[in-house]
Amino acid sequence: MAKTFFPQQRQLTCVVAALRSVLATQFGVAIREDLLRFAGDDAQAPIVKFGAGTGQIRQMLDVANRAANTGPRWRLRVRQRATVADLAREVRDGRVPMAHIAIADRDDIRHMVVVCGYRPGRVRYFDPATGRRRWVGAGAFRAVWLDPTGATWLAVVTDGR
Repeated sequence: MAKTFFPQQRQLTCVVAALRSVLATQFGVAIREDLLRFAGDDAQAPIVKFGAGTGQIRQMLDVANRAANTGPRWRLRVRQRATVADLAREVRDGRVPMAHIAIADRDDIRHMVVVCGYRPGRVRYFDPATGRRRWVGAGAFRAVWLDPTGATWLAVVTDGR
């Protein structure tokens, strides 16, 4: 299956772009950004600074399921305190994990990226803000990989069929 990655179309929509990229790459389904952008606790509230929480991403998946007319097909599986070995296993098993990373010099913002490759000691990720994929050392990735609580956070979308 072709790897399709979507850059974010607006500021603070990295989670939306990451989820769209996962659905397109892993399942071959393209969902419009505007359908997902306002999904969340308040249907009219845009994604905020810390990015979407797990509940909001699950709500986005519900919207994507309805838009693709798939029923409750996709589910979100989240792992706190994940390791680089966990990332490697997900990629090896054909899944496209999402991970929060810290932004340099900004303690108040986390950024969602899509992990799209792994080689021993190296992680490849897609950055929705730049629209680019890049390889980094696993240690360098691990150093910025954390959620607002300081734990490593890994999310994968699974097929619930």
